[in-house]
Amino acid sequence: MRDGLIVWCPYTNPVPGRIHDIRVAREITGVVTELEEWELMVCDKGYQGLDNAVVPIRGSWAPEHLEFNGWLYYSIRSLIERSIGRIKTFKCLTEKWRHDLYYHPCAFQVCAQLANLTIRAHPLIQHDHSLIDI
Repeated sequence: MRDGLIVWCPYTNPVPGRIHDIRVAREITGVVTELEEWELMVCDKGYQGLDNAVVPIRGSWAPEHLEFNGWLYYSIRSLIERSIGRIKTFKCLTEKWRHDLYYHPCAFQVCAQLANLTIRAHPLIQHDHSLIDI
C-alpha cells in the first residue's frame, strides 16, 4: 500500500448495506483468511477487535494515542480514501446498481482496474512517499 494501488478486490456478490463491515470481512469476502500471519489491514473503527486490523485508538486522549491516530489517518487512511475515490468516479459504489446483480462483481473489478490505471498515470503520492494534493 505504498502507492495507493488496489491490490485486493474480492470477487463476491454485493451484500446489503445493513451487514456490519466486520462480518463481511470474516464471513463473506474471506479477507481474514487470505492474510498471511505477518500481514495487516488498515481499517476504520468499524473493524475494532478484528485480528490483523490496524484501527484508530478510541476513547483515549493520551498524547501517544493521538499521535498514532494522526499518523494513521494522515499518512495511510487518506491514501486509502483517495484510492477509493478513484473507484467512485465510475459510480459503481455511489449509485444504485440497476442491472442484474450477477454482473456487479465483474463491473466492480473492471472499475478497480481502471482506477489502478488512473493511479499509475496520475500517482497519489510522490517518490518520497508524501501525498500529492489533487
